[in-house]
Amino acid sequence: MRFPSSSLGVGSIFRGDGHHAKSKKGRPSLTVTGKTEGGSFVVRGIFEAMSSTTGLPLEIILEELDKRGMTVDWVGFYESSLRHGWKWKTTRERVRYSVREIYGDDYCWEVMSRLIFYRSQRKQD
Repeated sequence: MRFPSSSLGVGSIFRGDGHHAKSKKGRPSLTVTGKTEGGSFVVRGIFEAMSSTTGLPLEIILEELDKRGMTVDWVGFYESSLRHGWKWKTTRERVRYSVREIYGDDYCWEVMSRLIFYRSQRKQD
């Protein structure tokens, strides 16, 4: 299953089969990895999409995903940020600001709590 997402500004293709594909322009694509209890698609590849553009803010990407009934795989975002050399503090502050801005305090608290728990279990970085 593919979902065109050219209005995200990253030339991505969503694939629902769990594989990470490149768009025709060689940019990272977004992959649907599951569904939430509420019915939103969980999408991986957001960090790569964000970093492959010329500074497209995370808030804009989150707004576009929300319009499409999609949400970020935050653990995948965190892991990708580490692979790209970001420190925990940088990732934490960027996610905190963007999630609070778009979704509010309650969802921000939920995302941050899960990331902190995941990071504590990972015991690296």
